[in-house]
Amino acid sequence: MRFLARIVLVFAAFSTTLCARASDALPASLLPQQEVAFAKDYLNRLKIRDFDHVKALIDPSIQNEVTDELLDKMSRIIYPGEPLAVEVVGSQIHIRDGQWSGNFTFDYQYAEGWLLASTALKKVDGGYRVIGFSARRTAASQRELNAFRWTGLSPLHYAALLCEVGFLLFMLVSFITCLRTKMLRRKWLWAIATLVGWGSFQFNWASGVLAYQWLSFQIIGMGATKSGPAAPWILATTLPVGAMLFWLRRPKLIAAYRAHQASVAGA
Repeated sequence: MRFLARIVLVFAAFSTTLCARASDALPASLLPQQEVAFAKDYLNRLKIRDFDHVKALIDPSIQNEVTDELLDKMSRIIYPGEPLAVEVVGSQIHIRDGQWSGNFTFDYQYAEGWLLASTALKKVDGGYRVIGFSARRTAASQRELNAFRWTGLSPLHYAALLCEVGFLLFMLVSFITCLRTKMLRRKWLWAIATLVGWGSFQFNWASGVLAYQWLSFQIIGMGATKSGPAAPWILATTLPVGAMLFWLRRPKLIAAYRAHQASVAGA
């Protein structure tokens, strides 16, 4: 039991750390260079208003939505001239039923300001088709906008952080208490149960948006992650239903153990 307790405590320490080491950029070795270059060139074609080329690569599924008016509007959003710097801040790849698709997001720095743009594409015979693209100006770089900070927080930020820390401590205290509680049987099952949570709650620290999924069971589902150096921190937590049930049942478990010990002593 002591060995199991040490494993759980070490795992909890790693899963709840808020200070993870992030590289300066997404590793180039992990990026599909050909697809990234294609996505970047497509956005550049949009900027220089090469609409014939842009429309020629549009997938038929969105062809009716991509009008000249839309392309004109989006091309005006992109700053003219060459950017001072470009960083790949998002790379998502999906393969479903043999169909490859990807979405690549770039953070552009221009002398006039910052731009966040993305291109979504899929592979077809002999090339690619664009299934989506976007561009919008931002007040600062994604690194700055998504940085973990303590200023300008809403009550929901503090509530999310309180639940993150409080639920974790509650699980760990319940786990250790369970190991120290004298009971007749199934102590190891109860110990594991104290670490089981119901539901998955994810809080975006940068945007303040809370997402949840009720049909989920997790073991110590607490932690803080980010998908890249420029991505926002996501706090994850789960409702400690196992620990709650243990404390509700604990008086009866102790009473049953004491009754058994009394009967053995009286025999």
